[in-house]
Amino acid sequence: MNIGAVTGYFDVAQIALYAFWIFFAGLIIYLRKEDKREGYPLESERSSDRVRVQGFPAIPAPKTFRLAGGVTVQAPRPSGRDARPIAAKPLGGYLGAPLVPTGNPLLDAVGPASYAERADRPDTTLDGRPMIAPLRLTPGFSVADQDPDPRGLQVYGADREPGGTVYDVWVDRAEPQIRYLEVATPGG
Repeated sequence: MNIGAVTGYFDVAQIALYAFWIFFAGLIIYLRKEDKREGYPLESERSSDRVRVQGFPAIPAPKTFRLAGGVTVQAPRPSGRDARPIAAKPLGGYLGAPLVPTGNPLLDAVGPASYAERADRPDTTLDGRPMIAPLRLTPGFSVADQDPDPRGLQVYGADREPGGTVYDVWVDRAEPQIRYLEVATPGG
């Protein structure tokens, strides 16, 4: 027998290679299962058929995540699909046709104004404070000396008319950077 040979047909390198292939296939299957925790099961537009679009591997059982503050969240949601009405209709009479808003897309949450349903509470830092806060409430944060301080500057719209004045800067406490500008408008 040769060095490293387990039998006349297998050696250590070959067994290690097969073990790696099995591990890698298992890793891919596990990752594909875990990425199906959001947005599945997909919905079929064929109303006459009850088709469950999930692919391989199947959608995993709901998993409970414990968040800070004792809150728990399950994914995928056991309640099923989002029940909000969609204010849009298909552009064509075929499956998979793009949706066209039936009203104002920015008010109807369609297209660029669409959003995912999330918990109605702010993200918090590890010590429980809101993650994003105005500069006036965040001691230790300031605008860098090299940058202009936007507070007090005029804000202009696309019509080149003044829309208001920057009242405050909102910063992200976890990633020290400016997230939003609070603007005071003339009307209130």
